[in-house]
Amino acid sequence: MDEASRPLEGEDIGTSHWEDARQWMGIYADVLEFRLGILDRVRRDLKKLEPVLQRAAEADLKIIESQMEPYQIRLELWSRRV
Repeated sequence: MDEASRPLEGEDIGTSHWEDARQWMGIYADVLEFRLGILDRVRRDLKKLEPVLQRAAEADLKIIESQMEPYQIRLELWSRRV
């Protein structure tokens, strides 16, 4: 099972209740919003760093961005279920 298809604790993709789908859409939207906030802060603070630290922080940005993809996939999966 790849990372994108791994459910969070309590998540049941097999549910037939639209309310569950709405709840999980909200959860994944919140996670993505949180991650975007982290990215915004790192990008803002990046300008204050020495060049060598900027390059290291840019690598961190790529990690955070890649971690968002599975959450986006799960959000889209739940969106199709509504």
